[in-house]
Amino acid sequence: MTQKMFDLAIMFTGHMVDLPGRAKPRFPQHAEAVAWGAIRDAITRARKLTRGRIVGIASGARGGDLLFHEACRLFGIEHRMVLPFPVDDFIETSVAGVPNGGWEQMFRDNWESLPPSQREILLDAKADNGYALCNARMIELAQEMAESYAVIALWDGKAGDGPGGTGEQVEAIRRIGGKADIIDAAILLDPTRNI
Repeated sequence: MTQKMFDLAIMFTGHMVDLPGRAKPRFPQHAEAVAWGAIRDAITRARKLTRGRIVGIASGARGGDLLFHEACRLFGIEHRMVLPFPVDDFIETSVAGVPNGGWEQMFRDNWESLPPSQREILLDAKADNGYALCNARMIELAQEMAESYAVIALWDGKAGDGPGGTGEQVEAIRRIGGKADIIDAAILLDPTRNI
């Protein structure tokens, strides 16, 4: 059996920062610092699972995905970004829309800092199944690259807004024997709550 490049792949899945006017808040913009701290702490816990090399894998949506990539950069963890469709379409659907959030610049900084071998676009155009394909590709990458896998999920425990949501990804990781570290997204609405 060939030895894999990494001992552990840490994937991230989680909620995007709410667009203005979201009927039921889930990740308000003002909770960014709380999410940042929780994601950083979860990566610290995941790093304790191995003494070997680690790779981070996530998409690039505003909120949890981009905070995860920022934390990987902070910790010096090699990371991969997987997009369901081309950059401009992805920015329109999953990054833009939050005034003064700085998410578009954070996305571009992260995307452009990665060499082409560490970033991937799956489809040539927007498609309804893009997010589900993206989740499947992240798991495939983890299995190709690492001996073991874990997922950090910033999740409220509910069904997502569409296919390819956080809950589906958590269950998929568990089915292949990966560990799931769930950050209860309720902390984004009430920071006094324990994680």
